Amino acid sequence: MIADRRPNPHQTIEADPVLSFQYIWNDLAIAKPTFFRSIRPTLPIVEISERRRGVRLSDYLKWKAARVRAPQRAA
Repeated sequence: MIADRRPNPHQTIEADPVLSFQYIWNDLAIAKPTFFRSIRPTLPIVEISERRRGVRLSDYLKWKAARVRAPQRAA
């Protein structure tokens, strides 16, 4: 018997939103020029259209976890 491959309407699909560059530089609390000079080249960019680019939320969280460090505790 052939399996039914139609999507189940009762099953939810998790969307991975695309964050704007402005959201990211605000979240990191850095200036816009600093973002474009230092941070943007290291991020995995998604091109949605010719004029719209961003970063997927899941990619941003992985990037942030790998690079942002908590301050060391005082001895």
